[in-house]
Amino acid sequence: MNLIKQRLDLLGTICGVLGAALSLLAVMLRLILGPGNPAGVIIAPRSILIGGVAILVFACWLKVTAR
Repeated sequence: MNLIKQRLDLLGTICGVLGAALSLLAVMLRLILGPGNPAGVIIAPRSILIGGVAILVFACWLKVTAR
């Protein structure tokens, strides 16, 4: 059982780092591209931010479950 908790904690850490990186990428794209939805951009920075926050929430859930 302890091994399962360790794996959940590790997965939560990995998801947390990935979610934070995606959120930071969205903010950087927003600063570089400016407000709105510029032409030629396939994925809007807002969508990347929402995905990053969703992954962060999932990571928090994994960390709480592992405790």
